[in-house]
Amino acid sequence: DKTLERYKPKLEIYVIDFNPYIAFTVTDRFLSIGFFYESGNYDFTRELISTSPSALKFGKDLFEYYRAKAKRIL
Repeated sequence: DKTLERYKPKLEIYVIDFNPYIAFTVTDRFLSIGFFYESGNYDFTRELISTSPSALKFGKDLFEYYRAKAKRIL
């Protein structure tokens, strides 16, 4: 049924074959970036959060950068 089809959530999963040593979330309203130590452990003491338009653009560009290097698996 095409009516139900438009309500199905879209999910795409990508993987990259290297560790970027950051974790980030970017939405239309905020950017949050967390960092890792060289050991690979997450650093809970440092996080960058911003709602500025330039930060949101940076976050979206960063997302596209990593997605371009990733392989889609789903």
